[in-house]
Parts: sequence; structure tokens; C-alpha cells
Amino acid sequence: MRRTFSMLVVVLITLSIIGFSVQASDGGARIWTDKEEYVSHETVTIFGSGFLPNAQVTVTITAPDSSVATIYAWTDEFGVFTTYYTLDGMEGTYTVTATDGTNTATTTFLEPPSVDAVWSDSDCASIKATASGLTASKSYYVTYADPDGVVRRTSPTYTGVSSFTDYFVLDIALPKVLGT
Repeated sequence: MRRTFSMLVVVLITLSIIGFSVQASDGGARIWTDKEEYVSHETVTIFGSGFLPNAQVTVTITAPDSSVATIYAWTDEFGVFTTYYTLDGMEGTYTVTATDGTNTATTTFLEPPSVDAVWSDSDCASIKATASGLTASKSYYVTYADPDGVVRRTSPTYTGVSSFTDYFVLDIALPKVLGT
């Protein structure tokens, strides 16, 4: 009886340790970035949690052209990591996957198309914004702001196009319109 009781205690202690280990590593791995959208050549901060403690995590970033970059990060004692990836100017949706061999998580972020804005004539009376390389299934608009960030105009929404051109006629009476 005493031997059976001792073995039962050992089995229960072992099961409780195993159960604790599973909880610690099976907390639901998750990754995310510090922003949803980035501009060309910006650095993306990638965070992860719910991974194995003190483990190497393989982070793969799949670019819009299907090329893959691999980064290796280490989790802390809580299964948390932070790593960085610098964009190379390729517009589109990036997919990030992180795995420690047991847990896997995925997220996405976007590098939207760039818009070139130039003075459209020699008297600086308007700004011409041209966007190209767009995805026809999405909608786009241009927001014009002065140097203080005050929005002066938002263009119409362009849907179903791969490029567009928009103009903003400047009101020279607006404060700080030319950055002065």
C-alpha cells in the first residue's frame, strides 16, 4: 500500500510538471509588427510571444515577389522575442512566419505603392501626384498636407485602376502652404 501510494505521488508530480511545461510552451504563439504599413527602406520591428523559452526562432519574411529572407532570433525566459527587418523598396504584402520547431505563427504587413508628387508648372500653382504599380482590386486616394501635417485636400478615391494622376491647386493664401 505504501509503495503504491509513493508511486502514485511520483506519477502525479510528474504529470503536474508535464502539464506545466505544456502550458508554458503551448500558450498560443503569436507574432505582430509595430505597424501595419511601412514606407520604402523603413525598418520593420517584429515581435513574438508564446514560443518556447530560451529557444531559437526562425523568422522567414516572404516578399511580394516570393523571395524569402530568414532571420534567427532568440526568445527570453518567457518565450518572447523581438527582431528587425529592413525593407528594400519592394511594394506589396509581406508575409512573416516564425517557428521554434514546436510553435508557429504568421502575420502580414504592407509596403504600399509610392506616389510621386511634383510641382506641375513653373509658377508652383499646383501639385501633380502620380501613382503607378497599383493593384486594380484595391482603392487608393491621396492626402495633401502642409508642412505642419494639416490636411488641405483629399483626392477622390480611385478604384479598379493600376495608375492615376491627381492635381491639387494651391491656394497661396493658405498659411504654410509652401513651407514658410
